[in-house]
Amino acid sequence: MADPLSELKKDLEVLAKPDLGGSATEENTLKAVHGLFEAIEGAEVIGPVIKALSEAIDTGFDEVAKALKKIAEEVKELGTKAGNSGPLSAEEVAKALTGLQNALSTASALTPGAKSVSAVGAPVLELISKLLEDLKSFDEAAKTLEEIAQQLETIGKAL
Repeated sequence: MADPLSELKKDLEVLAKPDLGGSATEENTLKAVHGLFEAIEGAEVIGPVIKALSEAIDTGFDEVAKALKKIAEEVKELGTKAGNSGPLSAEEVAKALTGLQNALSTASALTPGAKSVSAVGAPVLELISKLLEDLKSFDEAAKTLEEIAQQLETIGKAL
């Protein structure tokens, strides 16, 4: 079974194919949805609502893409520090994720009264853990995260 992030990347390829040398390519399905959004935005009554929805989707996808790019950078840096772009041991994965969890706990402690950053980050760490275990390298994990970020940017802009 493939890791969840690789599955997500594959699922998103129906809409946009990643190309780390440039930007993701819109697939025909996304082009059709884009055309539909544009046509509806021109409608007098519902147009402004669809335009607001489109802008919200773009903003949301852009924020998620930025977060994934940052995580990819950190994962790449962890690989550089570990001196390992090859197979990861369970110990290396645990060490990397402990560092990320500690950062989330610190962030949570600094934002009293807000929704727990640790609670929000835990599912992300679980996905990253699975990605690192299944892909077996920091470099491969970072590449997958960057590709997903690129796909989300393209999809958000198209909508």
